[in-house]
Amino acid sequence: MKLTSILSQLINESYILLEEGGFAYPFTGPKIEIDSPSDKTVYYNFTTKGGSKYEVKIECAYSKNNPDHKWACDVSFDVVTGDSEDSEEFFSFDEPEEGSPETGENDMFRVMATVLAIMEKFIIEFKPEFLTYSGILSGKEGSGTSEMTKRDRIYDAMVRKAIGRLPMYRAERVGFNMEVSYTGDLPVPGHNEIFNYPKK
Repeated sequence: MKLTSILSQLINESYILLEEGGFAYPFTGPKIEIDSPSDKTVYYNFTTKGGSKYEVKIECAYSKNNPDHKWACDVSFDVVTGDSEDSEEFFSFDEPEEGSPETGENDMFRVMATVLAIMEKFIIEFKPEFLTYSGILSGKEGSGTSEMTKRDRIYDAMVRKAIGRLPMYRAERVGFNMEVSYTGDLPVPGHNEIFNYPKK
């Protein structure tokens, strides 16, 4: 089976499960930290059925000199408790080495669906101007490399499909990042107060 067919199947199966509802893990948040009028961070957390605890962190910074948007947020997630080596293998979508623990496909989809559900919830509730997203490293990305993993392609397709359902937002891949932008006039109408422009 060609790689494109495998990716298409994974994307369709995982997104169907996401749209059916109740597939994402329950998550807590948002927890908002305000470091300064121009630096805000929003946190969400969830725990998998295997007991690994994940943190989704959305770091937002204000820049008055950016011609495209003033507030930019960086979305990342990682394991805060659990086996990081298993996690890297899990998200690489490669065959596990002989003797290594297997991770179920459905749990992989649930983690992906949960992160995506958090991103959607954040966009709907906070109405940010701009987000960048790269996800958890699988060990194949790094300085000076340009290799995208199968995990990257699956996430890209899922994010594009989800963002396509949100009015006035678009998603596009730029290098290792997926960029999500508000396409209307700024500031975004009805945005959360953390995205108020700092007073001069």
